[in-house]
Amino acid sequence: MGMTRGFLPSPMDVYVKKGDIVTAVIRASTDVETILFSKLFFEKKMDINKSDKTTLGKYIKLAEKQGIFSEDILSLLKEFRDVRNRISHERGYIELMYRDANELRKVKKLLKQIRHFIRQTRIKTDMEREYLYSEQVRKNEHL
Repeated sequence: MGMTRGFLPSPMDVYVKKGDIVTAVIRASTDVETILFSKLFFEKKMDINKSDKTTLGKYIKLAEKQGIFSEDILSLLKEFRDVRNRISHERGYIELMYRDANELRKVKKLLKQIRHFIRQTRIKTDMEREYLYSEQVRKNEHL
């Protein structure tokens, strides 16, 4: 019997209100990765063992290849990935973002769109895949 589940986003709004945009982006990134993994694992039967080696960019490419999302959503995810990567890897971007009101506004708007994506995404699953997933989680807890 199939089920559909939603996903509760991390409290990224709290971080945005505090002005901690970097933490909001990181928390949103973990939510997006979890959603992409769940969509690929539950709906497209991706091997669960690939999850430890997959990055946000790779998840987006897999989702695109599998046709999981519309072009608009894929564009949003790619834009978010790019901003997340700039925050993580470009030394001066964080300072630029906080100094440039337009850049900060752009990132806040992107976070709002990502929050909407997280809240609206539904994952179709079944008991067999749920059991496989819970068994893998249990194994990983004992490592």
